[in-house]
Amino acid sequence: MRKTFTQPIPVYGAVVLFLAGGLLSFLIMRLQSRTAQPPISKKGIATVVDCEVTSMRMGGYKFVRPLLYVDKACESPALIGVKAEIEKTIAEYAQKDKVTSVSVFLRDFDHSNWVSINDAAQYYPGSLYKIPVLFAWLHRADKDPSLLSKTFLFDGIKDGTLPIQHYVPGKSLEKGKHYSLRDLLEMLIVHSDNQAQWLLNQNLPKGAVEQSFVDLGIGIPIPAPEDNRIRISARQFSSFMKALVNGSYLSLENSEYALNLLSQCSFQEGMLRGLPAGTKVAHKFGEADDEQTFDLHETAIIYIKNRPYLLTILSRGTERKALPGLLEAIAHTTYDQITKLIP
Repeated sequence: MRKTFTQPIPVYGAVVLFLAGGLLSFLIMRLQSRTAQPPISKKGIATVVDCEVTSMRMGGYKFVRPLLYVDKACESPALIGVKAEIEKTIAEYAQKDKVTSVSVFLRDFDHSNWVSINDAAQYYPGSLYKIPVLFAWLHRADKDPSLLSKTFLFDGIKDGTLPIQHYVPGKSLEKGKHYSLRDLLEMLIVHSDNQAQWLLNQNLPKGAVEQSFVDLGIGIPIPAPEDNRIRISARQFSSFMKALVNGSYLSLENSEYALNLLSQCSFQEGMLRGLPAGTKVAHKFGEADDEQTFDLHETAIIYIKNRPYLLTILSRGTERKALPGLLEAIAHTTYDQITKLIP
């Protein structure tokens, strides 16, 4: 009968194995529980956990950090098919209609899913900038509701000319008349009147509009040195619309009021033409140009089967006439694809 001999493990070897196992377990637990540290700015506080969830909280308070919105940190696979169809639509227009740049941001509020196209590109906001003006005034009205009844005299433009509007407002301020803040906000959003924006800007404290950018985590818009005009991306600007639907920056009452104004926007040349008649939409457009190109943008909350979706389109081309059709086509593609996803 053969004898089997085993070599005993030295005591110091067992100790080493024990320590190594403990260290490995600690590292695994540390890795699993690790979260990314949030970048903190003066007003906006963003929190990112791996590629799972991004939350934006508003700072500026001693104890509370109001939650503005929660997003997934990465594009959602659920909307990748929709994104691909939108990209096809853009490619068709780019070939035939001299469209030089298009950016799109799409978000599903019910599931925090989103996708973005040409995310880094920036554009002149044009009349989209009227939405931050609306935010600045309603933020003040949250603290003093009587402000909405305050009246302002429009005595004409006193410091230069206003930008040319190719989409002329259906109504405009009349010199020598008094207007309540409610009236001015309606002229600002529903009719996109530049005179109303001028008068509202004249009566705001310096930096009030820019503060809303900071509060939403976008940062202060800095004009470019070559033309003294600010630029913004589709995803950045979408933060304003997200805050309205969530009712997280303004009071619920004033968030609803703002979306009601946006639902009456008189611009009919873009997205609305690509949506079924009667679709509930809260939207705003903006236009801008320089010596060689034209910008046309639209941001909208579109209610598809009673679910809110955010669609922001910023576009640029060498022919102004081509851009409304592009907005229409992208809205049509988006609506068609989303309806296929909703049971």
